[in-house]
Amino acid sequence: MFASVDAPPKTGGVALLAHRLSSVLTADTHSEGSVFIAPQGAHFPRADVPFHLYEDFQSDTSLRAGRGARLEDERIADLMIKVATYYELDNVVLWHPFYYGPGAIRAARALDLPVTVFVHGTELTSQLPNVRKKKLTVEPDLQSETLPDRLLLTLRYADRILTNSEYTAQLARNACGSTPVTAIGCGIDASLLRRLSQIEPGYSAEGRRLRRIRQGMRQEKTMIAVGRLVPHKNHIQMLELLAAMPDWVLIIVGDGPEYDAIVKRAGELGVDNRLEIRRNADDQEKYRLMQGADLGLLLSIYDENTGGYEGFGIVMLEYAAAGCVPVTNGHHGMADFGVTLEGALLALNDNRPVKAHAADLMQSAGDDALMQLKLSHARTLIEEMYTWERVGERAAEAMAGM
Repeated sequence: MFASVDAPPKTGGVALLAHRLSSVLTADTHSEGSVFIAPQGAHFPRADVPFHLYEDFQSDTSLRAGRGARLEDERIADLMIKVATYYELDNVVLWHPFYYGPGAIRAARALDLPVTVFVHGTELTSQLPNVRKKKLTVEPDLQSETLPDRLLLTLRYADRILTNSEYTAQLARNACGSTPVTAIGCGIDASLLRRLSQIEPGYSAEGRRLRRIRQGMRQEKTMIAVGRLVPHKNHIQMLELLAAMPDWVLIIVGDGPEYDAIVKRAGELGVDNRLEIRRNADDQEKYRLMQGADLGLLLSIYDENTGGYEGFGIVMLEYAAAGCVPVTNGHHGMADFGVTLEGALLALNDNRPVKAHAADLMQSAGDDALMQLKLSHARTLIEEMYTWERVGERAAEAMAGM
């Protein structure tokens, strides 16, 4: 039995991961009875998903905490007991710890079923800010209706925790006490990687320029940054990088509360004529733009106000698949792919001036052989470790040990 408060048609990393890994795990176990429980309005865009969808028409996700949350837990537990019993399910997997978590724990305990919880990162740092610095020894109040206590309860009573990166895994260990934690990563579709690699087998600066012309883009060398316009994505520092790269263009794909601040800072730095912001790009447009870019930026930082940080950085995989060389500062969850496995160029990863990093990037981007080597390595890493099938295999191995 899978459950997630975030599921298609919602967009975003959690919904995508929940969809893809539920499909992989169901197919790998040759199960005919897997069930995905999701809030009212959920539906999957593909007709060939191998599991059953149970649309929870009585769901009220505002009751993830606060008054009424414990009564909602009872309703969720009753629902999950009925579903698990009817379909003879033998595992509970939560793709997000919020909302369904406490009720699912209660149902699993009643049926003596193992529970796996996937933690993406910001859930921990937004609710349990001290988890970055030390192990938490406080026990959750079982009668509490606050979100931090309910998160701790879900983690402490789980049998296995999965995370998207080693950094998030360490945070989870600080939060959950003795519950085993395994980092399994994130992925993209293997078919997408193959298709885009066939379209653009290697890197060529001239080839990218000609593609931009064919697609109606500007001819200048191009950086792209895909992601929500929120503080921890660090778009402001990207503009400072752009200011030190006078012959380059930056395309930002995404929308969010930082839009006005980004536009204002671009004007102050005098780079507004070399900046494009595509606020409403769909997936097709996003990949078209990435296929025309030379460098793909993911330079996230930690936001003290919201606890936001980069849990893994799945867009680095998307950049490489589209033939665009990833660039990261390697902080937090980005370190697994970008630093440990050397899947990306590094920038803004030390205390040198921004101009020094800009000079390094321009030098790297001017070397077709180096760019091709980096792109080829990144794509090989994805094929071997970061397709949904490979991530699903690691999830299945971790769960088999429960």
